[in-house]
Amino acid sequence: RLWLLAFSLLAHALGAEDTCEVGGAALGSGAMFDEIYERYDLINRVMSLGMDQSWRRALIKSLDLHPGDNVLDLATGTADVAILEAQAEP
Repeated sequence: RLWLLAFSLLAHALGAEDTCEVGGAALGSGAMFDEIYERYDLINRVMSLGMDQSWRRALIKSLDLHPGDNVLDLATGTADVAILEAQAEP
């Protein structure tokens, strides 16, 4: 639990804040992401100790894509998975 607290404090220091409070933005409105989008990838990288990069690569590899296949990233966020997929095409 201590490591979770440490990562939570670090994320907060990097600008991740819970903006979905009672009377504030509705959950799922995207308000929190609007506040942190510029730092989201950095926060994700720090909080996952860099493991986010390896699971993205594993995801792309598991898709077994072939030239001409189409991919739709529905919750693209900062488009990091979509960009990685585009770079992986031969």
